[in-house]
Amino acid sequence: MDDDSAFHGAPLVCSRAATRTIRQGMAFGHIPRWDDITGSSWPGCRAVPLRHRHREESAVDRRRWKTVGLALAAGVLVLTATPAQAVPAASPGPLQGVAAAERRAAAIEPGLRAGLGERFGGSWIDDAGALVVATTDAGDVARLTAAGARAAVVARSQASLDALLDRLNRTRPVDQAVRVWYVEPRTNSVVVLAADVAKGEAFVRAAGVDRAAVRVEPTTERLLPRSDDVRGGDPIVFNGSARCAVGFTVRRGTEQGFITAGHCGRAGAAVSDARTTPPRPLGTVAGSVFPTNDFAYVRLVAGRPGSGLIGRAPHQEVLIQGHGVVPIGSTICSYSLARNWQCGKIQQLNATVNLANGSLYGLTRTNIGLYPGDSGQPYVAVDWTKKTGQALGTASIGSDPSQGNLISFFQPIARPLATYGVTLITTPAP
Repeated sequence: MDDDSAFHGAPLVCSRAATRTIRQGMAFGHIPRWDDITGSSWPGCRAVPLRHRHREESAVDRRRWKTVGLALAAGVLVLTATPAQAVPAASPGPLQGVAAAERRAAAIEPGLRAGLGERFGGSWIDDAGALVVATTDAGDVARLTAAGARAAVVARSQASLDALLDRLNRTRPVDQAVRVWYVEPRTNSVVVLAADVAKGEAFVRAAGVDRAAVRVEPTTERLLPRSDDVRGGDPIVFNGSARCAVGFTVRRGTEQGFITAGHCGRAGAAVSDARTTPPRPLGTVAGSVFPTNDFAYVRLVAGRPGSGLIGRAPHQEVLIQGHGVVPIGSTICSYSLARNWQCGKIQQLNATVNLANGSLYGLTRTNIGLYPGDSGQPYVAVDWTKKTGQALGTASIGSDPSQGNLISFFQPIARPLATYGVTLITTPAP
């Protein structure tokens, strides 16, 4: 098999075993060579001319074969309704260097997104670490490939899926059995997770959206704010009871403070340092938003300077250099004093979570566990070779990792920074 070989003409129809082999090869850039349109040198595959494809396949064929969604050009994926592969479980400790490919992907993705404009269909990092950029126009494939991305041709643009998500966001009432909804670019759809699928379907019907663009899936997860127990970047206590964590330190002129989760405490709440016994006064909540969003700004008391460093273990301190957004599939890490650094993957962006006291919008989903007391802790895109990082957001809600569930959602950091007119502290405290 040659790296520069390509499919020509008709689509492949392959057995499941051959499909897996081809996909594994394509993940590393290896494309099988066709002998001619009626046969393939790839074992377990055959060609089906487009004008005969439906007529040639019998019921037995359909049970024994499934079409590989790969055609026309090397490296092009044609997305179907096949569910995305499960994201690997989060690493128990810090990764020794985020893959260089992921850093390159984060650098080129914004330009490709802007260049596609209304044709942009989403982006993500695949299991092989490659950036995949989706477009609604096959004419963009060559340019995306030349720029270093894998191209995916999709039916719906990111903008159209975002508009559909907005329709769901504005639909009321929402039954508590409907838990989460978000745009999933890997399947070019909006996904609704519901404990009761029938109620999820009713929610979609009430929204009046294109049903073909929505997948309703069952879930057993019960998502709750995690502010009960001690754990965090630096553990803190609100009004002597609610335990959460410092997210990112910020400044506004000569004033310093930090961003944390809004559900931890309302404006005016007293915040104390839970690392001391008894807890020492740390600051006061100057502003808090929950629900709709989930963030708060705590103004620090005099004599408690903020630091741009995250982490207290020797040789594992990370200095925040700025903030941003990374694509789905990117490796990220979160920090707590109790469990140190934990790393995992971005699973979805711009998710909506439905809680009993109101929905939360624009959250990012990860496969990093969230324990009681973790609310507010920082999520960071870390460069472990330089011990620096980009702030991504603060922990909002999640499921119980002790039950084997690694799910958490964080509030992206850009909104609280803009809301309170603050900037990140990017230097160590004096």
